[in-house]
Amino acid sequence: FEQGSFPKMEIPFPEDTTKVSELPSMAKRTVFAAGNNVETPLYKCVNLRFTQNGLEAVCSDGNCMISAKGDNNSTGNADLLVPALSVEKLARMSTDKDEFRVGSTGKSIVFMKENFMFSARLMDGKYVDSELLMSVVQNQFTVLTDVSELRRNLRFATTVEADGKV
Repeated sequence: FEQGSFPKMEIPFPEDTTKVSELPSMAKRTVFAAGNNVETPLYKCVNLRFTQNGLEAVCSDGNCMISAKGDNNSTGNADLLVPALSVEKLARMSTDKDEFRVGSTGKSIVFMKENFMFSARLMDGKYVDSELLMSVVQNQFTVLTDVSELRRNLRFATTVEADGKV
């Protein structure tokens, strides 16, 4: 391909970026909940929320919702809808130790590090207000556990319903 056949990548101003790390872990905990065979495009997205408290990712297919805390240092004031497939691809190309500078150009989100740039288009629309939804949900029970302990013990889980629910 000739260089002129590709559009120029828009890059955000450096002062409009924030640091992000631990993307693969956050993606692993969220992108699986994106809808694959749904007609609503927003259900195929991950809602990346840059707040004063850091990064949060929310993903939903309309039936299930997953919220995962990301890097605490990724502060800002942005609420971006990124296709889950793009987040998953970036996660496969990086490690948790990789630190990116991230910013939005308005139409896309750009992840940058030395000798590497990844751009994904942003989706327009209103996403589910996960904070409001989670605040009205009443837990029937709560289980607190260490993640490594949970992973070790999952091999002992058995299905109790025909549809595979544990």
